[in-house]
Amino acid sequence: MPAVQQTVWEAKPHTLAKIVILKNYLQAWFRILGGSSRNEKLLFVDGFAGPGRYACGAEGSPIASLKAANNALFSMGSTFLADHIHCVFIEKDASRFAELSKSVAAVSLHAKLRVEQHHCEFVDGIAQMEVSNPSIFRSKAPTLVFADPFGLGISFSTLANCMKGASSELLINLDTDGIARIFLARSNNNRASQLTDLFGDTTWQNEFETGGDLKKLTVQILALYKKRLLSVPGVKFVWSFAMRGKHDSINYHLVFATKHPLGQQKMKEAMRTIDKSGSYSFSDAHTDQHVLFGDSDDNFYAERLSREYGEKVATMEEVTLFALNETPFLNAKRMLAYLEKEERIKVKVAANYDRRRGTFPDDKIESITFGNFGAVTKQSQLL
Repeated sequence: MPAVQQTVWEAKPHTLAKIVILKNYLQAWFRILGGSSRNEKLLFVDGFAGPGRYACGAEGSPIASLKAANNALFSMGSTFLADHIHCVFIEKDASRFAELSKSVAAVSLHAKLRVEQHHCEFVDGIAQMEVSNPSIFRSKAPTLVFADPFGLGISFSTLANCMKGASSELLINLDTDGIARIFLARSNNNRASQLTDLFGDTTWQNEFETGGDLKKLTVQILALYKKRLLSVPGVKFVWSFAMRGKHDSINYHLVFATKHPLGQQKMKEAMRTIDKSGSYSFSDAHTDQHVLFGDSDDNFYAERLSREYGEKVATMEEVTLFALNETPFLNAKRMLAYLEKEERIKVKVAANYDRRRGTFPDDKIESITFGNFGAVTKQSQLL
């Protein structure tokens, strides 16, 4: 993704869609954690903040986040139990930083909303925050880091450092197309060091088999990056949203990482406000998104769930984790209902609970056994 030279620039449709996703998620994030994190601060870091607005007048990510925070604070009143919301904006470009400061100053802030601004590179801003508070990224305070750079330029080690807290989350603009072009540019003398820095280790050397196919390579890059995020201690959930340009080719992926299932659920909900089809993809080329496999394809993803567990026994929590990480669904219940109808699971419930077939209350399911029980039933009938 090429760098933008202007101080304030025109926002393309996929850029505006990205801001909507962020704002919708923050509105839920501030409310849920503000009502449950008593005496803790909520930390939001916008690592590549920009000027705060676009040439068309639309709000940029800093103003969108401040408005979401204000909305939560004013509407919740005394039910907001967190100590305060702390928004940090980092921007290296001098003219954009000056414009950002003007944009922020124009927003009337709630008394519990605090703003900190850094005119520097993302990695330097993170370091400055740690100088002021060495435990800032290691505490239990809920933290969301939004990293939305032009081009590549994000060291995996810096992002992993931001994810050390018990309630840390990350939303990153991953330029899969740009990373693929670096990999294919064999003449680039810095190629190996760039890729190692981006992925945090040298696993990329054995992961990519493309034959020069750029599209195939971007898929492999996304898969490896998700794997690397899942290797960060505590991270259990990773999800992505494809952003496409006017020719319907992928510009980049929004990649989200969290340690808690509710975070994954709420981010999926925020993404689906942009793409209600369930394919988690947005294109400037058309508004009628083409879906290969969306969230209406219960049987397709049920088959994947069945293959995942074979003839094993699983808990409801395990299949829910699979649904959140590997399917468009927010839980596994529709897939399980399909498999039960096909007689390919057996469900064990708590004692004295009368379960209606096709329903899966989380607190009543003790285990789920996968297999082909319809075939067993037919064989026993023949005997």
